[in-house]
Parts: sequence; structure tokens; C-alpha cells
Amino acid sequence: MLMEKINRCLKEQLSKKEYLPPEIEVTVVEMENGIAAQSALVVPVNSAGDVKHDWDEGGMVDKEIEW
Repeated sequence: MLMEKINRCLKEQLSKKEYLPPEIEVTVVEMENGIAAQSALVVPVNSAGDVKHDWDEGGMVDKEIEW
């Protein structure tokens, strides 16, 4: 009786399992605006109408930057 139970358990463990193929799921998200790490305001000209072409390397800036 005990041997039959052990044999049945071994057969269940050694039997082949049903193959499930891999699945790829794609979710398309359409957004009106993009995702940004931080909000920013870009002003292309200053009050005199001059356009600033170069970026000044000044480290982390937490204020409005005029171009």
C-alpha cells in the first residue's frame, strides 16, 4: 500500500507537464503631453528681443532661465 502511494507520487512528479508558449503583451499609451522629471519654462528671447544660443554650465538651477 505504501509502495503504491510512493510509486504514484513519483509518476506524478516525473510526468511531462503541458507546454505553455511564452506570450508578449503590448500596451500602447497615447498621451497628449509627455512625462517630465521636472517642469521647465523655456523663453527663447529676452525683453530686448535677443536670442541666447549657448547654454551656461552652472550646475543645478531652480529658477526660470531666459534664453
